[in-house]
Amino acid sequence: MRLNKQIQYSLISTTFISLICSYSLFFSPKAYAHDNADHHQEIAAVQETQIQKATEAQIPEIITHQDANNSASLYINQNKVLQIKGTLAGISAKDRLSIIQGRLKNFLQTGGNPRDIKPGIENNQIVIRAGQGVLITINPQTAHLENQNIRDIAYNWTNALRKALGVDLLDRDPALVASRGFSPLIGELRNLPPAKTILHGMASWYGPHFNGRRCANGEHFNMDAFTAANKTLPFNTRVRVINRRTGKSVIVRITDRGPYVAGRIIDLSKGAAKALGMLSSGTAPVILEVLGK
Repeated sequence: MRLNKQIQYSLISTTFISLICSYSLFFSPKAYAHDNADHHQEIAAVQETQIQKATEAQIPEIITHQDANNSASLYINQNKVLQIKGTLAGISAKDRLSIIQGRLKNFLQTGGNPRDIKPGIENNQIVIRAGQGVLITINPQTAHLENQNIRDIAYNWTNALRKALGVDLLDRDPALVASRGFSPLIGELRNLPPAKTILHGMASWYGPHFNGRRCANGEHFNMDAFTAANKTLPFNTRVRVINRRTGKSVIVRITDRGPYVAGRIIDLSKGAAKALGMLSSGTAPVILEVLGK
């Protein structure tokens, strides 16, 4: 009997000591701090996930689709917004549109306001801006492929994007818009240059044999200067010449007359031809954008 009581006391003491040890471990400051840190990390992770889901829900679905005849379309929330055609500088319509898609997604994901999508000018070219960045560059090659005026493309594509993203459209009459108090919205459009004459054809070049000779406008020909000959454009007219094979461009000044070979619309100096990468070929298909004097 006495032995049994001793065993019972021993068991009770052991259990009590074990409970005290467990209590000390569970409620120790170090263990509590560790558990508390884990708890805060879990809450932060949940909140981050919720914010990400909310952000994704606010960003429209933007996808591209390969169409027939080397054209591609941009869709926003399953609505077709714009279509581009053809290959420029070796880049297909689908790949060009994928670049635009990426820029637009990045603009919206970083908190960009669709009202900041509007035409502008960057490096003397008409562009569509998304905030401070360039979303789309609209050059003569684009105008040729789309069979539209550069200014029309700027307005139409800008408004198509703005409409799909749920914001007001730009008015094409700057005076009217300004009178309604929306001048900040249209500010960039006042600086858009007028529509330019676009010509298409073959370019050739001339150089050493004529270097130093007098041009039709009275100047002496310098084969390394960026000049050119054309049959009808006024002397000193500035023309942007774009090599359709390479996408390279150069601005030349008309100082001479010619060429007089069927199908050719401009004869470039050696320096201009070199800048366009057409010295070895001798000729190249080009687009001419007449800039004026």
